[in-house]
Amino acid sequence: MEQPKIIHAISELNFLSKKELKQVADHVVIRNVKKGEFLIQAGQTCKEIVFLERGLLRSFYINPNGDDMTYCVTFENEFISAYSSYISGAPAVENIEAMVDSTVSIIKKEFVEEKAATTLSFCKLMRFYAESYIVEMESRLISYQNESAFDRYQLLRQKYPHYFGQIPKQYLASYLGISARHLNRISKEFHV
Repeated sequence: MEQPKIIHAISELNFLSKKELKQVADHVVIRNVKKGEFLIQAGQTCKEIVFLERGLLRSFYINPNGDDMTYCVTFENEFISAYSSYISGAPAVENIEAMVDSTVSIIKKEFVEEKAATTLSFCKLMRFYAESYIVEMESRLISYQNESAFDRYQLLRQKYPHYFGQIPKQYLASYLGISARHLNRISKEFHV
């Protein structure tokens, strides 16, 4: 059986020994998620870390006006979780949904916490992922404050060209923090 991509991604960081990687591999659950299916819904408590092996996911919430607000898109070989819920144990405020048929690797929080409580290397690994998440969120916030919508669109298109056409326009507009009308203008300008 082929090793899940999550094990390769973790091993490249050199935090865990081969024995520890084997322990992680023994606790990974592979799940196929159909387009439109949820990994977590608002109100549920997040008790797992997800690694996207194949596909495309989005994290979104419904604002007080009833608008669907996509704030995160997860691409292949990236981790995702409803982190606030995962850390605090409180119900999630967001939903995580597959935008296309996807395959994910799942590691349960219970296993991660058990290993982190007894093994420094797991603590380092979890700290690395927590810090990476903070850096990514800070980068997105600064991008919204300092870059134009056109620049954000162009960067996303350059960074993820093979996924770009798979993101429905309404989700892409929300993710970029612009209206669907503005997205249409930008995409036309981009193709001129």
